[in-house]
Amino acid sequence: SQLSPRLNMTYHLGSRDDQTTGVSCATRTFCVGVLQDGQAAAFDGTGWSTPGDVGSLTRLSSVSCMSTTSCMAVGRGQAVAFNGIAWAPPVLADPAEELTGVSCAAMASCLATGASTAVRWDGAGWGAPVETGLAGGGPTAVSCSTGDACVVTDQHGSAAQFDGTWAQRVRFDPPSGMIDNVS
Repeated sequence: SQLSPRLNMTYHLGSRDDQTTGVSCATRTFCVGVLQDGQAAAFDGTGWSTPGDVGSLTRLSSVSCMSTTSCMAVGRGQAVAFNGIAWAPPVLADPAEELTGVSCAAMASCLATGASTAVRWDGAGWGAPVETGLAGGGPTAVSCSTGDACVVTDQHGSAAQFDGTWAQRVRFDPPSGMIDNVS
């Protein structure tokens, strides 16, 4: 199949000085992008909305959208949910960690990662932080296909599998020494 010509279009969230730290698309015509300065914008298939503040969060690092009415963003130890219209007030997810990644398989099932820990969202609240066991440094990426099937990678080529508990840890040897992303 042919790639959509839209893939050749470039859009900017906010000013050129803003750093986009995460983007997630639930459909071809619905994406949410988060900016490092605590703002977010939505894409409707033709363009981005003007970025707006996400509550009192001053830094956002990642976002995961499951549908047009269900997104979760994280940053500075806090998480904030988006219902397609408005952002809920931020809640403390991990008081000791700067959350750097989030992946949600469903709105009642998210995993957020920090420098050395991960926390789970069950739809009602965030669980206690749990060590990932990755010895290679802070997680660089997290991806979940279900609530109990996640993979977290780190800065030095290691990956940990989460299946309800932290199970298998695998060391890769990528040429760059780092795994930047996982899906």
